[in-house]
Amino acid sequence: MKIFCLFLALAVLMMAQTQVAYPRSPMKASSTAELIIYLQPHLDPEIAAIHAKYIDKYAYKWNVDRLKVISIAHQESKFRADAQSSVGCIGAMQVNPKVHQDKLKRRGITWRDLYFLRNNYDIGSEILHDCLKSSRTFDEALNKYSGGSKKYTREVKKIYGML
Repeated sequence: MKIFCLFLALAVLMMAQTQVAYPRSPMKASSTAELIIYLQPHLDPEIAAIHAKYIDKYAYKWNVDRLKVISIAHQESKFRADAQSSVGCIGAMQVNPKVHQDKLKRRGITWRDLYFLRNNYDIGSEILHDCLKSSRTFDEALNKYSGGSKKYTREVKKIYGML
């Protein structure tokens, strides 16, 4: 019995050390919502799940890597649906309604509708798709998405690399 208790105590001790030494890697995350929470730990999990639903849906629709969409949304707005830039870009993906009027018009929506996550991720993913399609590299696509900021490109790629 003493040997069994000693063995059990040793096993518990080894498990505890393993958990401390090897924190959960974000690559092990099985869902988009988990990756969002990894990047924004204080975000309400229910809100993360709503973002994840639309990221997954529109990344699939526009055939873009969901990790790229997550990286852009994190860099652009920290997943804030109400984000607005000084130049008028709106929502989680910071869509510029003046530049992308054609996409809004085709969907029958106005700039106000970009505050809705489904519209923002749909148009943002389409923009990313177009940028990737007309570029040779991810860097080039990010430069197009952001309007040419090299710092932006570095930051998004850093986030992407963490996922």
